[in-house]
Amino acid sequence: MREIFIGELIRENVETVAFFGEKFEKFLHLLFLKSDSFSLTEVPWTEGTNNELEKALEPYIINQFCTPIWYGYYAGDMSLDELPVKKIYMYQANEATQKILLDYIDDIFLRKLQNNKLTDSDMSLEDLNFFIKDTWLLGTVSHEMMATLYNKDDTFDELLNEIGNWKKIEEPSFLKISDFVS
Repeated sequence: MREIFIGELIRENVETVAFFGEKFEKFLHLLFLKSDSFSLTEVPWTEGTNNELEKALEPYIINQFCTPIWYGYYAGDMSLDELPVKKIYMYQANEATQKILLDYIDDIFLRKLQNNKLTDSDMSLEDLNFFIKDTWLLGTVSHEMMATLYNKDDTFDELLNEIGNWKKIEEPSFLKISDFVS
C-alpha cells in the first residue's frame, strides 16, 4: 500500500508535488488501466453546487448507495446511526469517463488549476476512489487532501513512483466495498 498526504506541499509549492498537468493525466491513465470502476461521493454541504461533472457522468452510473462509513470516514466512538449518511455513485472506468474527469478536474482532489494555482472544488461530488472489482485501488478524501493507494504490483508501483511522492506502508489490509455496504 502506498499513501500520500500532499496537502501542505501543494499549498506551499505546487511544483514540488506536480500532481497536475501531464503527471496527473498519466496518473489517471494508469488508474483507468488497472481499475474497472470508480466512485464519487455526493457533497453533503451547500458549497458543492456545481453539478456539471455529476450530469456528465450520469450515463455511466453502474450503482449508487448510501452508507454512513466509507474510505476515510470512520465511526470512531460513534454508533453507525449517529453518523451522517454519504451517497456514493459508482461509475464505469472506461475511456469516456476518463475523458470526462480530465475535462473537469486537474488533480486527484477534484481541484482546478486556475492562474497557475489549484483552487478548491465547488462541485457536487468529491472523494475520487478507484476499484478493481470489489477492492479499493485508490481512496481519497478531497477536503483532507489524503490519498491511499492499495497495490501489490511492483511494476505498477514503479510507474506510480515516477509520478508522485508515495510512501510505502507495510502489509496493508485491502479494503473491499462489501466491508462498508451490506
